Amino acid sequence: MYPYDSYDYYYPIYYRPTLLQSLKYSLNNINISKTLETAQKTLYTANQIIPIINQLRPVISNAKTALRVAKAVKEI
Repeated sequence: MYPYDSYDYYYPIYYRPTLLQSLKYSLNNINISKTLETAQKTLYTANQIIPIINQLRPVISNAKTALRVAKAVKEI
């Protein structure tokens, strides 16, 4: 076991890429098809979740009202 992490083992401090070098490397290696696939999955998931949220809003609102009514009845 090394006293330093594996990154240090392969890239000593003086060989570590700067932030701009890392960003340039990342931008050069972008895989458009994978990016589009990920975006499609994200949009698909959002399109399923948004209607659920819109349906739950009235339920939550009515639950708050029901709790207020229950408190009022309990006080009487």
